[in-house]
Amino acid sequence: MEMKNTEMTNTELKENAVNAANAGIGFEVPKDEAAKLRRPPRPQFEEILAVHEPEESLKSERVQEELRAMPEWDLTMEGQAISRVKELPTPEVASLYTAYVTGFSGSLGLPVAVSVSGGLVLVTLYGTTGVNCLGGVTESVLDFARQIG
Repeated sequence: MEMKNTEMTNTELKENAVNAANAGIGFEVPKDEAAKLRRPPRPQFEEILAVHEPEESLKSERVQEELRAMPEWDLTMEGQAISRVKELPTPEVASLYTAYVTGFSGSLGLPVAVSVSGGLVLVTLYGTTGVNCLGGVTESVLDFARQIG
């Protein structure tokens, strides 16, 4: 019985590797399909910034009228914010409420200050007049106050 010599030389291995690379192993994607597979272009810097039109502050009479329907809230900081103290059963519940309020306000883009002491939570809501500028109480501030109770 004769055994064939199946060993290949380095040159033959290199030639086979080149041939395999050019053989188109795998599959080809048609050009129109390839365009669909491409990642969409990255947005320009201006498109990344969320630019919200600043809300106009409400007149103090309107704010006072709305606060009459929400007696737990008080006007503070010379009409620039509203605040309230909420009593919760335990410090743990107060911490959870604080996380809820800060997360919710962040999703709406409303500035809020929250202080916790035991089961007491002090929530202060501010209006904004533009980017990083605090303003008077707006309709959004009052709506948010109604939602968080």
